[in-house]
Amino acid sequence: MKIINELNELKRMNKLTSTEQGIVNYILTYPEELEKISSRQLAELTYTSPATVVRICQKLGFSGYSEFKIKYLQEVYQTPRMDQINRTNPITSEDSLHRIVNKVAALEITAIEQTKKGIDLDQLNRVSELLNQATCIDFYAFDNNLHLAKNACSHFLYAGKQAVIHDSSNAQFMQAFASVEGHVAIIISRTGENPMLYRIANVLRERKIPLLVLTESRHSSLAKISTEHLYLYNVHRFTDMGTILFQTSVQYLFDLLFAILFSRNFENSVKQNEMYEEINEYHQFYKEPQKL
Repeated sequence: MKIINELNELKRMNKLTSTEQGIVNYILTYPEELEKISSRQLAELTYTSPATVVRICQKLGFSGYSEFKIKYLQEVYQTPRMDQINRTNPITSEDSLHRIVNKVAALEITAIEQTKKGIDLDQLNRVSELLNQATCIDFYAFDNNLHLAKNACSHFLYAGKQAVIHDSSNAQFMQAFASVEGHVAIIISRTGENPMLYRIANVLRERKIPLLVLTESRHSSLAKISTEHLYLYNVHRFTDMGTILFQTSVQYLFDLLFAILFSRNFENSVKQNEMYEEINEYHQFYKEPQKL
């Protein structure tokens, strides 16, 4: 925000001539246009001169327009603004690459913030304690959610927790039948109404397996029979970037649970990962050349 703040400060303190004021207003109002134009083009658009453009850049401590442009756009890319995003159809055919970079960042930040707002710390403590005491964490998810579950599995392993996910629905069903005391189940469902996951959940309930359901609505069928329902942020229309929002929400929640587990088993987790790195480095160093 440093350059943007300095430009606003120059305006506020009336340290600009009227021609310089026009250039600064254009830069602040149309940052996405800046990446496409030269200093000469900027001067033409603001009815000024290239020399005036360079003078403003030098007032900000830059050698010239090129250096200013690079630094300014870097700052703008890192400062997504939700007020620039239409909540319906946030991505359009009119968007420049610059605007898409900002919009996707802002959408993901929104998904994280909305998920965070839905977190109950007492519930989070109960859930993390269940996971911490579990001998095995079994994931149940289909389609795109399967990849999110696989990613969470690998993370939980680094926190010293045994975690399992199977690709096929039949294998997941059999995993539910094979679950025993000490297992905890995590189900990911965008709608909370998947019929196969609902059948799996009922098998788990019959076997008295704690059931954590990650979905949008606490009124969904899966949420109603869960041990704990964890809220996920979601919008339903694909064109509203619902897929991005939901996946970001899931990823944030799993990252949060991983961090808690890692913290609660910090010494053992660090020791385990150090041993893994040593073994991996040993095998890399002594790996035999493959025979042709």
